[in-house]
Amino acid sequence: MAEAMKSEGSKAVLQIQHGGSEVGKNLVLFNETVSASRVPSFSNPDVVPREP
Repeated sequence: MAEAMKSEGSKAVLQIQHGGSEVGKNLVLFNETVSASRVPSFSNPDVVPREP
């Protein structure tokens, strides 16, 4: 798809966002947050994500 867009002079852009420990448990599969480390959530210190 990006190749087809670029062939007509458009720019192909993709933004990836990962909520990590700050995402609400109701927004992720199995109500389980995952992050790069087990640092507690800043906004909710009771939430400690699991590492992948």
